[in-house]
Amino acid sequence: MSDDKSGRPTSPLFHRIATDLYDPEQVLKAIETQKRRERPETGAPYVAPRHPLEAEMAETWAGLLGVERVGVHDDFFKLGGNSILAVQLLSRVRESFGVEVPLASIFDRPTIANLVVQIVRGQTDQLEGGELEEVLAELEQPPAGRTD
Repeated sequence: MSDDKSGRPTSPLFHRIATDLYDPEQVLKAIETQKRRERPETGAPYVAPRHPLEAEMAETWAGLLGVERVGVHDDFFKLGGNSILAVQLLSRVRESFGVEVPLASIFDRPTIANLVVQIVRGQTDQLEGGELEEVLAELEQPPAGRTD
């Protein structure tokens, strides 16, 4: 922190809020990002999100757990999660995707990769035949920027 012309302490975050961020959601996100800690050692190598849904879930986990970055194979509980945070996570999944994911699935396989499978299964269960074929075709295509 440094002092401004009036002698009051300032910080880079305050400066960014005052000059760059106009939307309250942007301000809240900037503040939450400042609170995050480094990713703890989990025993699993970091694997970045490979799909937009994985990226969205990684950001949700990072915010909920207060961790800078979350890999798709990271264990929710090794990152600091607990049963109360798991319930909050599933509430956010229900709000965002309209899908009920059983709490037991977080305890059985506590990874983003598994949660995304649960979300997609829940969404496909809600689709009609033609819609399901469209979604499956979209999922079979590599994410933008990948050529495999």
